[in-house]
Amino acid sequence: MNRRRIMFEKKYIVILTCFVAIMYFGLAFYLRHCNLEKYSRANKYMVEKSYSEAAEIFEELGDFKNSENLAKEAREKEEEQKKEEAKVAEIQRVCDEATAYYEEGNIEDAVNKLSSIEGNDKSEKLLKEYKFTLAEEYFEQGKYEAAGKIFDELKGDATYKKDSSVYLARINVKNEKPSKQIVYEEACENLDNGKYEEALEKFNELLGYSDSEQQAEKCKRKIEKEQRAELSHTIAAGVEHVLAVTADGKVMSVGEDSYGECTGVRRWENIISVDCYGEVSVGLCSDGTVKVAGNLNKEEKRKVSKWKNVVDVAVGEKYVVALKRNGKVVSQGHNGDGQCNVTGWEDIVDIDAGWRMTVGLTKKGELRFVGNIPRKLLTDYSATKSEWKDVVEIAVSGGDPSKGRGTGHVVGLKTDGTVIAIGDDLEGQCKTKGKKWKKIVGIAAGDWYTVGLKKNGKVLITGENNPAGLLHTKYIDLEKLNAWTNVKDIAAGYGMTVVQNGTGKLDIMGFTDVQDGDRDALNEVTMWRNIRQKE
Repeated sequence: MNRRRIMFEKKYIVILTCFVAIMYFGLAFYLRHCNLEKYSRANKYMVEKSYSEAAEIFEELGDFKNSENLAKEAREKEEEQKKEEAKVAEIQRVCDEATAYYEEGNIEDAVNKLSSIEGNDKSEKLLKEYKFTLAEEYFEQGKYEAAGKIFDELKGDATYKKDSSVYLARINVKNEKPSKQIVYEEACENLDNGKYEEALEKFNELLGYSDSEQQAEKCKRKIEKEQRAELSHTIAAGVEHVLAVTADGKVMSVGEDSYGECTGVRRWENIISVDCYGEVSVGLCSDGTVKVAGNLNKEEKRKVSKWKNVVDVAVGEKYVVALKRNGKVVSQGHNGDGQCNVTGWEDIVDIDAGWRMTVGLTKKGELRFVGNIPRKLLTDYSATKSEWKDVVEIAVSGGDPSKGRGTGHVVGLKTDGTVIAIGDDLEGQCKTKGKKWKKIVGIAAGDWYTVGLKKNGKVLITGENNPAGLLHTKYIDLEKLNAWTNVKDIAAGYGMTVVQNGTGKLDIMGFTDVQDGDRDALNEVTMWRNIRQKE
């Protein structure tokens, strides 16, 4: 009996021991598995630079693997991260203070504030911009030595190299360091090489020396001629009429003629650019004067005929706008919404008009607005202002919702061949961000749509060349649009698009009827010949 009991107890002890061993090793395996998961998660945090979370886990793991060393490393990296974040925040604070000084006109304080930061790309870029402005201010104040030091420093930067070199040449002339004859010879060389802006700068500094005054005028004429060629529009589409400039400088027209907007242009000569809208047509002459026909009164037309040195023209509803060589803008005609209030504009490089709104593009890539400007357009511009810095051409349309036209949108062509559009987008006229809207070389704005001319001679219309969602699809013939090739110039108006191909022939698509019931009147443009091709 006792022996059996002893044997039973031994078996019980063995079983119990085995059970305890299994439980122990099971628990050990489970704990190790949990630690491995934590260890893996901590390493992931390290990779993601979430050092605080990583350190907490490694510290919790204690002596598991190399957790103690990794915890120490994570804490060190966390401290470095905090220092870097604090450094970035401090740099941003200094930049904000400097910007505030700059906007208040305290440019020296802005430069001094930014000079305290080292090794930051953002502050360096801003510092160069503010230094250049400060140097310009010194130059205007006659502080040539101080200005020269900054320009000499900046001439090694690609952004400011050209302008700094021009200023340094002007400073040298002021100080009479190279002789006037040397500067004169450099100016003549620039003129011969087509560098008219640089030549003009130097001749202006030499006025009174030799024939510098006559040479400066020659430079101005060359610059003006280049501007006119660059801004010229050899075809124009309005609401119900179309214009085109012929190779010999005359103008062809077709469409509504209630106020002589068509017949009034047919005796014009020496025209290089045209525009039209509503009941008005305008032509820019090669000598910088302007001709106008249509619904303006005699006094308004007389004043327009007195304009000189004009390089671009645009037409709105019963009014005309012109850009002058000096960057100022003039206007005549209906001004019920203030659309002609452009007197104070300066440094403008391009203009266009919608129904009763006028828009200008400045040298700095900023937009100016007057007239019946919809709130959405201003809101969109405020949100995208920085994106307009590289815009070189603008197109404007719409603004008359009472007649079923768009409420107004503005399109900009950027230096990289992309397009930005803001304002009324009810018909998709501002959808120009797609992959197809690249390598664009020309733009035009219709009342509810946007046209883009690609480098390969193809044409896009509004939302990535897919206007199926538009309410006005009857004005867009996709088959014709896709067939257009080798297009060199485009124009857009009230629901119609006009193009000119490489042979000089025109084609038209969309709204081609006029109020007198002759539905295909505007299709006459396809028969026109000898149309001047845009340079």
